[in-house]
Amino acid sequence: MRGFEKKRWIGVFLFCLAGFLVLLLCLKSQREDSETYEYIKLSETETIQEEEYYVVYTSSTCASCIRLKQYIENIRDEYPQAETIKIYAVDVDEEELTKEMMTEFGVEGVPFILHYEKGEKKGMLYENIGEQDVIYFLGLAE
Repeated sequence: MRGFEKKRWIGVFLFCLAGFLVLLLCLKSQREDSETYEYIKLSETETIQEEEYYVVYTSSTCASCIRLKQYIENIRDEYPQAETIKIYAVDVDEEELTKEMMTEFGVEGVPFILHYEKGEKKGMLYENIGEQDVIYFLGLAE
C-alpha cells in the first residue's frame, strides 16, 4: 500500500506542478501582450502626437488578429529597428466599432493596419495579412 500511495502523491504533485507552469505561461503571455501594442481608445487616435505611427484595428476573438500580433512580436525580435516603430491598437469589440464605421476606412473586417505620418493617413494593410506583408508595410524590408 505504501508504494502505491507514494506513487499517487508523486502523480498529484506532478499534476499540480504542470498546472502551475501553465498558469505562469498564461501570465507571461498577458504581460507580453501589453508590450506588443499600446492599446488606446478609438477617440484617442485623433490626438496621437507621434511623427509616424501605425494603428492596428484588432479583436481578441479573431484568429487572424492573433496571428498578426504574433507576426509583429516575431518582427520585433528579428529586426532591432522595429523596436522604435510606434504601434497602437484599437480593440474593435471593446470599442463597439460598427460595420459602418469600419467601411469609412474602406475595410470590411479585422485585422487592418493604418499607417500615419504627421497625422495624415499614408497607407493601409488589410485582408490576408502575412508576416512578409507586415515587414514591407512597416518599412523594414531591405
